[in-house]
Amino acid sequence: MVRILRTLNASLTETEKDYNAHMKYLSSYWDVGDTLDSLLGEGADISYPQLSGRWQEYLHSGSARKNEIYQEDAQIRSVVQYRKQMRKNLVGRDALENGYPRMDYLLTFWYDWYDPVTIDAKQMKRKLWRGEGSGGIDILQ
Repeated sequence: MVRILRTLNASLTETEKDYNAHMKYLSSYWDVGDTLDSLLGEGADISYPQLSGRWQEYLHSGSARKNEIYQEDAQIRSVVQYRKQMRKNLVGRDALENGYPRMDYLLTFWYDWYDPVTIDAKQMKRKLWRGEGSGGIDILQ
């Protein structure tokens, strides 16, 4: 198995290797809110089984169905907004811990829909959209 993975990784381009490393780094961002327990504390999934079921349905739905659920369910809207805030907090902590907004840069670079949290990443996004590259910011660190 290890030999197969090495062979697969050896054939990747530098961009593919960077992308894989970045996605691994960003996994903590995507993990925020994967269960009610992770958002609301241990035991939330058990205490609120109907909401937990609806949340899992929301998370595993396609974009059209997610939009329907979001529009129809005030509790899900609240959970989505809370998760959004928790993710912003994570991005802010990451910037403080690293001394620069690495997670914010990576999310900004790879996802055009992402709304940056830090001033630096907001500036980077403006430069990316103006076609000036990442503005000299080395996001590949």
